[in-house]
This record gives sequence, structure tokens and C-alpha cells, in this order.
Amino acid sequence: MEPAKTPGPCDDKVMRTPEIEEASNRYFIHPLSRRLVRHFARWGWSPNAVSLLGMLSAAGAAICLYHYHDPIAVMAGFVLLIGWHVFDGADGQLARLTGKTSELGLIIDGLCDHLGMAMVYVSLSMAMSRELGSWVWVITLGAGVSHIVQASAFEFQRNMYDCWVHGKTQKCAPSLDTLAHEAAVGGFWRLLIHRAHLIYVTMQYRFAAVDPRLTAIGPASGHQPGHVFAAAYQKFNQPAVRNWSWLSANKRTLALSALCLLQVPLVYFLLELVVLNMLLWHLQRQQTAVNSALVNELRSAT
Repeated sequence: MEPAKTPGPCDDKVMRTPEIEEASNRYFIHPLSRRLVRHFARWGWSPNAVSLLGMLSAAGAAICLYHYHDPIAVMAGFVLLIGWHVFDGADGQLARLTGKTSELGLIIDGLCDHLGMAMVYVSLSMAMSRELGSWVWVITLGAGVSHIVQASAFEFQRNMYDCWVHGKTQKCAPSLDTLAHEAAVGGFWRLLIHRAHLIYVTMQYRFAAVDPRLTAIGPASGHQPGHVFAAAYQKFNQPAVRNWSWLSANKRTLALSALCLLQVPLVYFLLELVVLNMLLWHLQRQQTAVNSALVNELRSAT
């Protein structure tokens, strides 16, 4: 058996797309992930195992942040959340390195991400409700739903950029008809997973300002980098995707940890419920304008 390939710092197969990655990922989180991937590959770990390890790190953070009045506990929670981000980057890198990418793996990765954040939200809700009353659950539930919607929209825009600009077909959004068919056949657990995936992707199509004119043109380009569609999509959407990164998990971790240190975690949930939803609305409007400009340029080019 050949030894697993060790990812290098410039390995395109392992790295995410640098021009749309935010600074914290590009210079801190992902370099740490790549260091871990070398060991995971040598030990024969699967990407799904790394995803579960990340969820365990998030669970540890949830336990620590329950004690948000203790600065040491908050700092420990922050470190564990950073660990969660590192593992989250490592599972995808390991999948690409070893060729173990699959639709099921992508679904498990996404479920672990959302379950990890859900544990943190529930933990803080339990702690705050003891002091402020059970009404805080209404705020945190609304914030949690908002988080899923916001994160799914950002993820969709980043994935479609990789799909249509760099030809990473594993990042292309599946058609809803295909997902609906998959969600109608199979055993209980398969049905459960695929129906959850269908609901999630449907939500992405709903909130990511998807333009059906582009989803019709994109596949016809053959997902070839350098194609006229790919070049035009990159021109218009590279800055747009960077703007969507304001909804990234890294920025949430920094804001949540800072507000827990100040012993006002409720402010974080209010920010997510009000400010980030307003930002989502603004990004949707901005993306709609970008999509229209892109369609017009493509029409003029033909």
C-alpha cells in the first residue's frame, strides 16, 4: 500500500479557494488544519471521524460556556471553538486528499456543524434562563433558526463559486428534483438523512438569492475553468462572496466569545436575530443585482 500523500502548503487538491477565503481561515485556521491532516491521513482516519471529533470539541465548548460568568471557562470554550473550526477545515481537506468525498460525507459534515453550534446555543440558553427567565428561549430559538438560514446562504454562494469558477463539481448544488427522488426511496435512516438534506438545500435556494437564469446556464458551461461563463462569474461574484463571509462561523465565534467574556451573551443572540438578518436581507438584494449584471454581460457576449 502506498503511503498517504502529505499535503503541502500549496496543494490545490487540499486547500480551499484562496481568493474568497477570509483572513482568519486563510492564515490561521486552515494552516492548522493542514498540519493535522498529515497525521489523520497517516493514521488512516476517515473524514467522518474528523467531523465527529469537531462536534465533540463543540460539545466541550458548550459545557465551558455554560459557566460564562467565569472568564477562564469562557477562554477554554473559545479555544475549543477554535478547535472545532480547525477540525471542520480538516475533514474536508482530508476527504479531498484521500479521494473519500461523497454526498453522505458532505451531509454528515453539515449536520455536525449545525449540531455543534446548537449545543452551544442550548447550553447558553439554559444558563441564561436560570437568571433571566424562560423567555430567553424564544430569543435564542429565533437566533438559532436565523443562524441556520444565514449560514446556509453563505455556504451556497461559496460552493457555487467553487463549482462554476474552478470546476469543483462536488461543490455544485444538487437539483431539488434529484434530492426529492432520493428522499423518497431507501431505508429509514437513509430517508431521514436525505429528507433533511432536501429541506436544507431547499432553504439555500430560497435564501441565497439564486437566479434560475444562472442555474440554467451554469451546467451548460461544463464546469470548465476559463470558460466564458466561469470568467464572468468570477468577475462579478468574487467580491460578492467576500461580502457574504460576514455571515461566517469564525466571526460568530469571535463575537460570541467576546460577549460571553463581558457576561452579556444575550446581546449576541439579539445581534444575530436583528443585525445579521438585516445584513442577510442586504446581501440578498446585492446578490440579485450582481446576478442581473452577470446575466446581461453573458447575453452581450453571445
